[in-house]
Amino acid sequence: MSGSGSARPPMSRARAFSRLARTHAAAAAGDASVAVALAGSLFFSIDYDAARWRVVLYLVLTLAPFAVVAPLLGPAIDRARGGARWLIVGSVATRTAVALLLVSHLDSLLLFPEAFTLLVMGKSYQVAKSTYLPTVVESDSALVATNARMALLSAVSGGVGAIPAVICSRLFGPHAAMAVAMCWFALATWCSFMIPQPPSTKVGQPTVEERAELASGGIRVVASAMGGLRSAVGFLTFWIAFELRAQSAAPVEFALVLGPIAAGAITGSLVAPRVRRVLKEEQMLAGALIVVGAAAALAAFIGGLRGAGLLGAGVAVVSASAKLAFDSLVQRDAPHADKGRAFATYEARFQLLWVIGALVGVLVPLPLRAGFVLVAVGAALAGLRVVHGRRAVAAGKSPPTLPDLVHRVLHDPTPLVGRGRGGPP
Repeated sequence: MSGSGSARPPMSRARAFSRLARTHAAAAAGDASVAVALAGSLFFSIDYDAARWRVVLYLVLTLAPFAVVAPLLGPAIDRARGGARWLIVGSVATRTAVALLLVSHLDSLLLFPEAFTLLVMGKSYQVAKSTYLPTVVESDSALVATNARMALLSAVSGGVGAIPAVICSRLFGPHAAMAVAMCWFALATWCSFMIPQPPSTKVGQPTVEERAELASGGIRVVASAMGGLRSAVGFLTFWIAFELRAQSAAPVEFALVLGPIAAGAITGSLVAPRVRRVLKEEQMLAGALIVVGAAAALAAFIGGLRGAGLLGAGVAVVSASAKLAFDSLVQRDAPHADKGRAFATYEARFQLLWVIGALVGVLVPLPLRAGFVLVAVGAALAGLRVVHGRRAVAAGKSPPTLPDLVHRVLHDPTPLVGRGRGGPP
């Protein structure tokens, strides 16, 4: 296409991104308000053991279907005209309706299935957003920076959006906080209807070249590291929540844990683009895992809720850098892949790993220090796999599996730390 028509798409993309960003901000504020409402709900007042088994039950019942559907979301969105847009609209509209129900059900056992329905819809939204976003940026290189901006927007909007929910909760109770969440989701729904249809593109089936690029050793290594980080986030979310319950934490103790996490999310979103200017993608991911491992080790030394706050802040800081590194590496190593399909596929997998981590956090009642040590060991192994997977790929070999890496650590740790520039033998 030529002539005057060639000047229109960039403006159209800018408008589309602006409307998506408004939807994203309102949805993030709604999610934060839901967290405030749930903190004062039946979840924190019924018997500790009863809460645990109910969370396990509904986590399985509501997220098991998502686990089945998640791998199919990306291809389904590709085939449907405007599929990503309609999934965005449907997910926030459903959250509006469920939040309205929760206003009356925070003190009933309907709380559990409805709360986890919100969780499933939130994860479906993340997949749809990852599919739609590449259609509203001007180039593949701009997509990485745009993802970073969306992460910052989410962190800031969540913090700001939770303020009226906190005020209403203190004045009128958790039902009022859930009403605030419903209003945020209603605003997100209204904004989502203004998101335009994505440009008509003939994506088709993945080519042999695209499949080969996405299956390359480098992408597999960083995808496994990113998945490990997401599972750690899911684990920490539920594990820390139950530890707070077990210790009958006061509101000020909640603030001691949640405050650093919120600050860490904003800090990480601001710092991530600057880190990318000086480090390669693999170095960013390895560094993120090292930071998580160090934060977990320090948290184990400090102990208590202060340690939990420190670890949560560390994970929040590096999550933005890790996501930015992963997006950038896919751009670099899979230049011929359809980015919407690729990001949607990986996002669905990452959300599924979040669920698995959450299940572990609920099913395994670990003391705080033991949980910190578990996260430290997991982060260390994941970081080693990134480093040595990168060396293996550079040498034309397959990256080591996690069991192989553990075996090498236990039986011959010298090559893991003393190889130098020579690379693998």
